[in-house]
Amino acid sequence: MIQAASPKYASAAIPNPAPGLFQAASIQGLVAQGPDAGARLVRVGRLGASGASSAPSPLCAEVDGFSLHAAVRISEPDRERLEHLCRYIARPPLAAERLTLTRRGRVRYEFRRPWRDGTTHVEFEPLVFLERLAALVPPPRVHLQTYHGVLAPGSTWRDDVVPMPVSRGEGTRAKSAAGREQGSGGSTRPPHRYLWAELMRRVFDVEVLLCGVCHSLRRLIAVITQRNVIVKILAHLELETDPPPMQPARAPPQLELAF
Repeated sequence: MIQAASPKYASAAIPNPAPGLFQAASIQGLVAQGPDAGARLVRVGRLGASGASSAPSPLCAEVDGFSLHAAVRISEPDRERLEHLCRYIARPPLAAERLTLTRRGRVRYEFRRPWRDGTTHVEFEPLVFLERLAALVPPPRVHLQTYHGVLAPGSTWRDDVVPMPVSRGEGTRAKSAAGREQGSGGSTRPPHRYLWAELMRRVFDVEVLLCGVCHSLRRLIAVITQRNVIVKILAHLELETDPPPMQPARAPPQLELAF
């Protein structure tokens, strides 16, 4: 069964669409511009299939095209499950192997699992597909991760619910602990900017400054910026003294679609 486009929102065309219009249309499943502006996308599958439950799952909600999933909880020592969740969040928005071109020249995208109403595919006109791709591009100078409620940066309760990291050992951890500012009541606040080694430890649980021989933390003793000194050191270590040549820029590989 194929659901044809509905002219319900045909008068919603805007002469100069902005990225916000593409994002709003993407959330609502509508066409943003062109002669079919405001129409719904063509959906393929057993629409209204029997047995499909419209009730949301526990701790999940859907309102006006937005969905919230709060049913996943990972304990602190479960690093494997945490990595799995991070990989899921960082997955690409589209799977190229499920993207095809129909005989009518439309772009068809197959879902990994059918929707609750039985929809298995969705079809785009080529320009509408480009609209969807444009909606995935984040706007410049905007944070992609935000916190609300007690986790918001300006919340007065944040220090009570977010545990402060405990300084262990010396080196980068000691520097991080020394750089924290004392807040009210003796609580500590993290610095505005972490060292790269501290970020590697916090995000990937990797201690990049740990020596593999003596298992102690390395310390920064000097920063060398003079070229002649750098060349002498590299030559003494029998390493390359010249940087690799710059390669010409190239276009990224594109999926072969005839439009």
